[in-house]
Amino acid sequence: MKNDFKNLQIIFLGLLMGQIAFAVVANFMITSIAAADTGVLIYVVPTVMMINIVAGNYIFNANLKKNVAKEDAIEKKFGAYRKNSIIRWAMMEMGNLLAIAAALVEGKTLYFALFAVGLIFFAITRPNVEDFSRQFDLSVEEEHQLKGK
Repeated sequence: MKNDFKNLQIIFLGLLMGQIAFAVVANFMITSIAAADTGVLIYVVPTVMMINIVAGNYIFNANLKKNVAKEDAIEKKFGAYRKNSIIRWAMMEMGNLLAIAAALVEGKTLYFALFAVGLIFFAITRPNVEDFSRQFDLSVEEEHQLKGK
């Protein structure tokens, strides 16, 4: 189980670093002349980001315990946690990537501030044993099994 958590954390860090790398590259690509100044993106980007953050967290919390009983094996509980975590991260990442794309399209660095806010929300969802234990009300024995003790 300990290795499963490490694998999930590696997936999380890969998604996080991918977003940061894309933002850095996009920042260097922005020129002072905007390719297109639509004006509508300044409303669309924060709206989509907020909707995705709320929807991702709602889906995570709603589906987490839906198909998992308290007496189920810890492996089944972790499978549900992993699946719903990845769904939540994908939704959050979509809003973050939209902010970077808007920065590229309009040539405005303001969108990087929105990206930074989205990235903070993304980083808060980092998988950890304590969160998993709290979500499923694990017993002391299950927590020791999870930590590899």
